[in-house]
Amino acid sequence: METQRQDGHTPSERRRREDARIGRLLVQMGYLTEDQLTQALREQTRRERLGVQSRVGEICVERDWCTMRDIAIAMKEQEEEIFHSSLLGQILVDLGFVRPEGLDRALEAHADLSAPIGETLVELGICTEEQIRIAMELQILHRYGAVRRPVISRYHPYNIMELVVNYEVD
Repeated sequence: METQRQDGHTPSERRRREDARIGRLLVQMGYLTEDQLTQALREQTRRERLGVQSRVGEICVERDWCTMRDIAIAMKEQEEEIFHSSLLGQILVDLGFVRPEGLDRALEAHADLSAPIGETLVELGICTEEQIRIAMELQILHRYGAVRRPVISRYHPYNIMELVVNYEVD
């Protein structure tokens, strides 16, 4: 039996959600049909019952419904969507460390450099290592409930240690 993680989901549940999301992107991009996605998700579930872990993309490639290149394009698209909607990107913008167009520029370079997005932002001179560190600390605090508002204002100062102590005491 799989153990639940902090978010209340088992690793295989999380994997199925991610695979369904990639499958949706493949359908939206015209690489798969709805019927093919449904079949791939069913096949994934059938294989899991047999103890075989398979990703939806693998199943689609095996059945010649799409190519590995199609999967890679969808995964890149998914990464960009996740980062744009991620708390870290939002925090960097809200704090005034990064402008939305700077974020877009960094994402384009990020694909070429294959480096973490924070390193890419610093490398391009869009923000500093210190700004990335501050944003990451706020992101972690938000994840663990110490900061309740997902949108952080650059005009509202935070004492990080006070937030951590308050969270630990709660």
